[in-house]
Amino acid sequence: MSKTQATVFSFPESKRGSFLLIPLKHRHSAKEINEIGFPGEKCLVESEDISESVKQTINVPDTLHSVTRYKLSEKEMVEIATGFSIEEKAPLPLLYALEPGQEGTPEDCCFRLCDSELYIFGIGVAFLVLGFTYPNATILRRICNLGFTTSNTVYRYRSDNQICDFDLNQRFRCFCESLGLIPFSKEGTPLFVESHVFNIGVVRNRFKTLDEIRAGSKTLHLQEDLDRHVTDDSEEDVFYTYSVKTQELDSHRFGYCITSQTVSYFVANSKLDIDYEMRDQLKDAVPMVLLALYQKYTCLHFRELLSILPPNNRDALQKLKLAMMEFQAYGTFPAAGMSRWHNTKQIYKYILDTNGIPEAVAAQSLSLKILDEREKEFEEKEEKERDRRSNLVLFLLSLFGVLSIPETVVSLLKSILHGSWKEVTVTISLLFLLSITILILLFRKKKK
Repeated sequence: MSKTQATVFSFPESKRGSFLLIPLKHRHSAKEINEIGFPGEKCLVESEDISESVKQTINVPDTLHSVTRYKLSEKEMVEIATGFSIEEKAPLPLLYALEPGQEGTPEDCCFRLCDSELYIFGIGVAFLVLGFTYPNATILRRICNLGFTTSNTVYRYRSDNQICDFDLNQRFRCFCESLGLIPFSKEGTPLFVESHVFNIGVVRNRFKTLDEIRAGSKTLHLQEDLDRHVTDDSEEDVFYTYSVKTQELDSHRFGYCITSQTVSYFVANSKLDIDYEMRDQLKDAVPMVLLALYQKYTCLHFRELLSILPPNNRDALQKLKLAMMEFQAYGTFPAAGMSRWHNTKQIYKYILDTNGIPEAVAAQSLSLKILDEREKEFEEKEEKERDRRSNLVLFLLSLFGVLSIPETVVSLLKSILHGSWKEVTVTISLLFLLSITILILLFRKKKK
């Protein structure tokens, strides 16, 4: 038995929190995004984990590849969740995630919503980043249990000795839909079912070995408590990356466990300051993860738009084609240019690979070919319509010419008999021009 298999790690003193990265879609234009007035403080993407060239691309306003970011405070998040306004200096109500039939408000079921963010991508997708801290893994599983599409969790809040139940999923679904942001999860399923989860676990002591980091970050991913030693060798899409060892301290400070559905950050913080680590990851690491996931959901959104594209609407076809071409040109970011940090590039690349995102982006070329064929069909129909109109005009001119020739001949004879040579000249000229016009039109038709 190897040393890794034999060693048992557990972390009895820890704190933890999570961000749910909830994918959404919208039909807003770049101009409408600025006019709607989304809640929160509007700001640029400022992540230190993302390279300057990428940030310059996504921070350009009013384009399909731009990203608009809104900061939502803890108070705003609680107001959305509970549905009532909270005075500026009033204490925030306590929130609980309970089992069905569970009475009261037990302390070990309490969780706290944190500062969160809303990302609006000009291409047609968005993300609600919902942050919360909690005392144990059971609460996380009640809020978002990966692999399950149903939830029977009862949510309850307590404020001024008043206790009320509420539906956290439905509250945030209504909030998103009120802004024209439609969840990818179908109606009737929990909003959080499509979420990707960014976990954060904090312990006091730095890590002497990489095995410690692997054990702790994998436990976070498995949604278990850090004071337990858990293993699961059935998952194959698990990848780890670590901070460089600080030679003076002979230890590492943090590491990540990355899978297709989760990113789990395991970090040493002597003060167990979970709030600091949540703010730090929300600013730096979360935007980088979103840039990977947005490519996945943009491809899904394009596929949906392609399937419902009106067959006789050329404007809609050209708009979708332009968006897809711009996405391929400006909206995809290779891992090599994502960050200056190697471990950050590794996280980004692994999210891309485990979600099949490069293949989905490559498949857009086939979709563009389909749109090209449809556009050719529109052009052929328009060409046939132009020919039909041209033939109609030719027929009318020919008919007019045939009907007017006898009248012109009679008028010519009258002019000759009465000796009006000026009228004779004009009539002959008109007759000649009309004949030439008909011959030209007949020749063009024959040439086509």
